[in-house]
Amino acid sequence: MPPDAGLRVRFWGTRGSIPVAMTSAEIRRKLVATLVRAAGRSLDTPEKAASFLEREVDFAVSHTFGGNSSCVQLDAGSTDYVLCDLGSGAARLRQRRPRRARVRAATPFHVFMSHVHWDHIMGFPFFLPIYTPTNHIRIYGCHAELEDAFRRQHAPPFFPVDFSGLSARIEFVRLEPGREYEIAGLSVKAKLQRHGGDSYGYRFQRAGRVVVYSTDAGAQAGRSRGGPVASSSSSATRTW
Repeated sequence: MPPDAGLRVRFWGTRGSIPVAMTSAEIRRKLVATLVRAAGRSLDTPEKAASFLEREVDFAVSHTFGGNSSCVQLDAGSTDYVLCDLGSGAARLRQRRPRRARVRAATPFHVFMSHVHWDHIMGFPFFLPIYTPTNHIRIYGCHAELEDAFRRQHAPPFFPVDFSGLSARIEFVRLEPGREYEIAGLSVKAKLQRHGGDSYGYRFQRAGRVVVYSTDAGAQAGRSRGGPVASSSSSATRTW
């Protein structure tokens, strides 16, 4: 989306089922491609090397992506954090928060859960905002077992910190599919998707801009199946 769109998306995790790290062979291929590209250039300072990577090396070579399971952030320009799913990518999100967090005593989080299979909640115990007393975390979803799934993940013998020991104020909000809600400055609507145990996609709208978060939706005739998708195209919103 363009910078002035008023609704931006950041992918912290996009992989399904289980997180993976890059292999040494994949890292080696990136290094070889970069060195070949840099042949004959004078890159004798960190600044020159960084500029070269940024300007002249393809994103797929100079960066990495997709290793963590589902966690997507929507930034609507407010002080609230809006997230979709809490896969292992949620643990990475906290690493980018400290500077922003220092200027505010409390931080509100709004988390929209597609479903509660393990790859979509496994990052929650390592999501450091749940250990900050001043934070208020609302977890939204359409499944009846939403709260129970999060609590059981923290119960012995699965994790050493019981859910009752978490410092933040955490509440669970049950949503009704097809109903539109106003949350954190966004118009939000959930839609049932075909998946074992059911999953739900979310349509977010603000100031005429729309983002659809859809993951774990079973394949239908003429349609593909993949990981998390956050789409801003009008064609992705016509069925909502």
